[in-house]
Amino acid sequence: MNEKINVHEFDTQLKYIPQNNFTKEEKKKMFEEFKSEMLDLNVEQNCIYGLDLIISGLENNTNYDDKNNCDASDILSDILSKDYSELIFLICEQIGDMYLLGRCPQGRTTRLLQIWNMFN
Repeated sequence: MNEKINVHEFDTQLKYIPQNNFTKEEKKKMFEEFKSEMLDLNVEQNCIYGLDLIISGLENNTNYDDKNNCDASDILSDILSKDYSELIFLICEQIGDMYLLGRCPQGRTTRLLQIWNMFN
């Protein structure tokens, strides 16, 4: 059985600089469009729940990771602003894992940064 990584091992170690400066409204629109793609692909419900968590985090400011000074919504919007078509199932898997295993801000950012780093 695979051992799950404790995302808090990476607290204060993650480096991320936003590539874009999207507004909350732009992010929400982008995330809702991504959610439609996910629904069309019939992904696991945990992926949808995880994305909903990030969407609601835009309103209640729970996406900000104060240990690593970054925001999950910034990372996800940067990912979605790229051609992610070949990585869509990986993105969904990480968002689903985030929902199941780490809903805290660090769980959100750590998992999304793994994908973001693939683009950079």
